[in-house]
Amino acid sequence: MVNLARTGFASHQIPRRKEFQNEQLKQSGESLTASALVSLQKPGKKDCIFCDKSHPSEKCFLTKKMTLTAKQKLLLEKGACFSCLKIAGHISKFCNAKNHLKCPKCNNHHFELICPEPRKINEPKSFVPKSENSLSNCSRSETVFLQTLCALICCQGQEKIIRAVIDSGSQSNVSEKIMTQLKAFPLRTETVIHALFGGDETEPKSHKVFAH
Repeated sequence: MVNLARTGFASHQIPRRKEFQNEQLKQSGESLTASALVSLQKPGKKDCIFCDKSHPSEKCFLTKKMTLTAKQKLLLEKGACFSCLKIAGHISKFCNAKNHLKCPKCNNHHFELICPEPRKINEPKSFVPKSENSLSNCSRSETVFLQTLCALICCQGQEKIIRAVIDSGSQSNVSEKIMTQLKAFPLRTETVIHALFGGDETEPKSHKVFAH
C-alpha cells in the first residue's frame, strides 16, 4: 500500500510542474519566440523540419538543393509555420517569432531560405569607354568663327594676298587653287593620311609638295 501511494504521488508530480511552468509563462506575459519554442522541446528531439536532423531548420544544407515550391509543400504537409519553421500550432500570420526575423533579400519577417525573391547576382558593371572627342565650342549657333589672318605669299616673282586660317593642330598647307594662280611647280607628290580628332583617319590622298 505504501509503494502504491508513493507511485501515485510521483505520477502526478511531473504534470503539476509543467502546469506551474506554463502558468508562470502566461502570467509573465512573455510571448513565445523562436528560441522559447526550441527551449520547450524535449531534449534530443530532431529540430530540422526538412531533414529531421539535430540542427536548426534555417541552416539545413538540404534546402539549398530544394526549390521554393518543394520547401513550402513540405512545410504544409508537416503543419509548420512559414516564418519560424516550427510545428507550433500557428500559421505565419499569427507567428510571434517572426517579429524577430528579417530576411536579408526582401527585409520581410521570415528566413532567407523561404524567401520568394530571387537571389541578386552582383553583375560586373559594363565598361563604357570615355569619349576622346574634344569640342572647342558648344553653341546652338550655326555660325563658327575661326581665327584668320591676311598673309602675303610669294612664288617665282609673283605675290598674292591670302587669308590664312590659324590652326595650332595643322601643318603648313595651301590650297591648290592658290598654287595654280601662282603657277608654282611642285617638287614631288606624297600620299598623306589625315588623322582627325577621335581617332578617325581619312582615306589616303595624294598631295603636291612645294618649296617654302
